[in-house]
Amino acid sequence: MKTCPNCGAPQADSLPTCDLCGFLFPGAKLPKPRFEFAGLIAVISDALSVIGTLVFFSILWTDTFYYNWRTFQVYLGFVYGSMAIAALGPIVGFIFSLIGLKKTKGGIARGRELAKTGIITSSILLPGSIFYIVIFCIAKFTTVT
Repeated sequence: MKTCPNCGAPQADSLPTCDLCGFLFPGAKLPKPRFEFAGLIAVISDALSVIGTLVFFSILWTDTFYYNWRTFQVYLGFVYGSMAIAALGPIVGFIFSLIGLKKTKGGIARGRELAKTGIITSSILLPGSIFYIVIFCIAKFTTVT
């Protein structure tokens, strides 16, 4: 056991800083901060959500002729896939942003700004995500007569 020269609190020998006041002990080195990738994943998923939205509307607004059932299935695959990416992107981004923010809270990991950016962009895109899920449920579970 050693005592902190700044505040006099007893500290374990393996600690580089004082638990109470944060004083850096002489000869001790702080661990190199690592980059937390959760915030980066959040921002990427938000960007994919925006791209999925653009693809979704560009596919719906094109005049496509379906020569056979196979091309229609490919068309529906693109529509549903882009809708899923646009709907789930902000939700995944918000979850990863919260994880990144929590992991960078102590100051040891870097990437706190990306996590905050992910929370902001996910919050902005979340109403669109809910809109896509509602539209999908209406389209899937209602019948046209």
